Amino acid sequence: MINLSSSNNLLSDIQTNATMDINFVWLGERDYHSIWEIQRKIHSEVKAEKMNDVVLLLEHDHVYTLGKNADKNHLLPTHPQEADVVQIDRGGDITYHGPGQLVAYPIINLSHYKKSVSWYMRILEQTIIEFLK
Repeated sequence: MINLSSSNNLLSDIQTNATMDINFVWLGERDYHSIWEIQRKIHSEVKAEKMNDVVLLLEHDHVYTLGKNADKNHLLPTHPQEADVVQIDRGGDITYHGPGQLVAYPIINLSHYKKSVSWYMRILEQTIIEFLK
């Protein structure tokens, strides 16, 4: 695993250190916006086959993400005011992330593997189980 919890130049450091077929990168606690932008850049690099596959592992500062299908009424008015609320371009409703919660963002070119959603979900689940052991 690559530990970049103290890195200030994430994309460059990930590109330099991502030498395995799939690279697990620990980023520590990070705000949602910066990681969302890094994910987009890594996705472009992986898709263009300029970079190996990456799984980002981190904790976020307090944040609620609202997916494309989110019902804003599901965000209670009593939510912590220090939490960011971010509209995102992914599916789903409202998701909370915060300190102490491990988040994994796999950025993987499935063209190198089996193009099957059920296979991908099973292998992702098994990988996380093995990693947590």
